[in-house]
Amino acid sequence: MTIYSEYGTKSSRNIYRVLIILALAIQTCKTWHYLKNGFHPDLRSKQLLSDEQKIRYSTIGTFGNKNKMPNIVLILTDDQDVELGSLNFMPNTLKLIRDRGAELRHAYVTTPMCCPSRSSLLTGRYVHNHQVFTNNDNCSNSEWQHDNEPYTFATYLSHAGYHTGYFGKYLNKYDGSYVPPGWREWGGLIMNSRYYNYSININGKKIKHGFDYNKDYYPDLIANDSVAFIRQSKHILSQKPMMLVASFPAPHGPEDSAPQYSDLFFNVTTHHTPVYDYAPNLDKQWILQVTQKMQPIHKQFTDFLMTRRLQTLQSVDAAVEKICQELQILNELENTYIIYTSDHGYHLGQFGLVKGKSFPFEFDIRVPFLIRGPDIELGSIIDQVVLNIDLAPTFLDIAGVEIPSRMDGRSFKNLFLNNNIGQRLKREWPDTFLIESSGKREMTLFQSPSISQIAQMSNLLYQKHSTSNIKYKNISKAEIINSRIKQNYCDQYNINFKLKTNQSTKISEKYIKWIICKQYQSFLQYRCQSQRKSYSCSTPTGFFYTRIRDNYSTGPYYLFNNEDEFSLYSGKVLNNHC
Repeated sequence: MTIYSEYGTKSSRNIYRVLIILALAIQTCKTWHYLKNGFHPDLRSKQLLSDEQKIRYSTIGTFGNKNKMPNIVLILTDDQDVELGSLNFMPNTLKLIRDRGAELRHAYVTTPMCCPSRSSLLTGRYVHNHQVFTNNDNCSNSEWQHDNEPYTFATYLSHAGYHTGYFGKYLNKYDGSYVPPGWREWGGLIMNSRYYNYSININGKKIKHGFDYNKDYYPDLIANDSVAFIRQSKHILSQKPMMLVASFPAPHGPEDSAPQYSDLFFNVTTHHTPVYDYAPNLDKQWILQVTQKMQPIHKQFTDFLMTRRLQTLQSVDAAVEKICQELQILNELENTYIIYTSDHGYHLGQFGLVKGKSFPFEFDIRVPFLIRGPDIELGSIIDQVVLNIDLAPTFLDIAGVEIPSRMDGRSFKNLFLNNNIGQRLKREWPDTFLIESSGKREMTLFQSPSISQIAQMSNLLYQKHSTSNIKYKNISKAEIINSRIKQNYCDQYNINFKLKTNQSTKISEKYIKWIICKQYQSFLQYRCQSQRKSYSCSTPTGFFYTRIRDNYSTGPYYLFNNEDEFSLYSGKVLNNHC
């Protein structure tokens, strides 16, 4: 018996259904094509869609291949050099990323200063477009939040189906009052780089951390949060690709290393490059024309600071190993692009400049840049010039997302291909780029060390002994020089030190007054805590000082044992340091 209906026979009804499905599919494809190219048929004038609509619509169609899309991991350091050789002291990073991928030997930043460079990295734009000129001017302000932050690579990747996470330092003036758009998991440092005594915004909630290494040491927390994010992404959201940024404070000041690395690298002099202490330079800009050769204390300080920087980077090197191990356990390592770089370089004594960044020279604008991932030949070297503004468009290219015209950078993904496309791109790749500066620099030109620098030099090691013994802190040889700050600039907080020198049986005493300016607000937060007959306190750099209420109440002794080192005698009566 034949069954009839208002649509006819079974056969005709099935044909009708097929035709309807085909018609819907064709219409969907047309709509997607219009939206993909920024146009919509309902817009009679074919007016361009807004940037926000482009972010949303340009990613339609990527969700069908979620399980095939590669993961992206960006490991970012703060102030890490290439010219001074710090990367050579990171064996895990070299073995797991460079040797298993590629090294880009000519990677540069367009503005060698933290906040401008990081803003360029996030948006793919030059400073003259995103308008973040220094670490203060427009850094994370309302203009940045309105005009640029909604269009970082995070928003594009999030709309493309990526599970995004950011852990670590963000922007220097980020106040933690909000979670930036595009990040599904957020753990951003509030304000500038710290290792202890800091606050972070965890998915909208501010968390305060203190001085306990096991609970608070920030590089380790970033590593742990990153591993947890990877594990969560692949266990709970296994069908989604992930995008992770692990942004470490190292080797930025105050250069507080983990205790297990505090005895390393005391004889390293790789920062003594050919232009180390090469000054004055009458053929260069006026700053270098007036910069004279360094004094012995300046050279000692650069050696000390290089040691401290390398010590902090050991925690980053350990974190790289943790992240790679977790990806390997989850069988995701070979489907993950891992990029290692820094926000800018650094100088220690180059051209007589004691420390800092922001100069348009190789040591400040050139950064380490390593990458591994699918289709990248092991141990390969890329000689083309790659910039920090190229990272955002490259991430979008990896994710199959159309690169918006607002980005100034270009994708370098195909530079790793050995086919005709890769060879042609290498031939056409530009060999010049723009370096921008507001004219305001972060630099150190001084004739004597500042208070914070002396405090840093006094904090090489703090060794805990039993309270029944004399406590010592071994520190590098340094000439303590009177540091003065104008009275009308700040309130004064005075600490008197009594120094006792014993060299070749010749004993002399002298007093040094440290005047600590109120502008260093953290100093005033660590007033001394009474402990019976003694009290002690510390500065933000971790320098401990002690005043003992006895016959020598003016302060501790500095016992100079020889020309190379001296020890801080803090007395028997001290129970512990605050």
